[in-house]
Amino acid sequence: VDGAAGATRRIDWRELGQSLRLLGAVLAGAALMQLLRYLLVVVNRNRPIPEWLDKLSLISVLVFGCLAVAGALVVLVAFTRWLRDLREADYRRIDRHEPRPAWQLIPGAVIPFVNVVTAPFLLLESTCTRPERAAAQARRRIERLAVAWALVNLVGLIALVYRFLAWRSESIQTGADAMVWVILSFTVSAAFAYWAVPRLAALTEIDATVPVPERRPVAV
Repeated sequence: VDGAAGATRRIDWRELGQSLRLLGAVLAGAALMQLLRYLLVVVNRNRPIPEWLDKLSLISVLVFGCLAVAGALVVLVAFTRWLRDLREADYRRIDRHEPRPAWQLIPGAVIPFVNVVTAPFLLLESTCTRPERAAAQARRRIERLAVAWALVNLVGLIALVYRFLAWRSESIQTGADAMVWVILSFTVSAAFAYWAVPRLAALTEIDATVPVPERRPVAV
């Protein structure tokens, strides 16, 4: 038996891992800019701040916000490619083709808030084809990722609601609350981006074939 036949096959996750780390750094920077902006607003309630400082903080918030959106789009593209490769490798191991077309995979991976349910389902669907022990390990990792991803989206949804209310309200307190939730959302998202990298990488370990023992006891 060829010794390489039962070797562990790894899906290339470096693009996704690098994208997540970069996004994590951008989100951390965005949280910091939002925090500085919040502190300036608090200070401005008691005494005026320089106009240039107000404009600089506002520009910084907008720049990092745009970078965060761009980074999130890059991560979604990288995740979709990684998910497709992972599923193809899982089904190839049992001599099957990917059963789901691209029009099902892509929306399930990229649509915000919807992918809270669909992305874990798509991962579980293919990893269940692995050997029992490997499938159980993958299922535990995916469940942890799914819970963490749901919490990140919940905080993000609350931040969006507060931001919408702040735009329609003239209340200073509502605006301040919205900034706090945005800071929390950026912080939680940055932490998740770093935390998810090794766990997604662990899902790429796939047994290419069922290992064949070098020796087998027989009846004589």
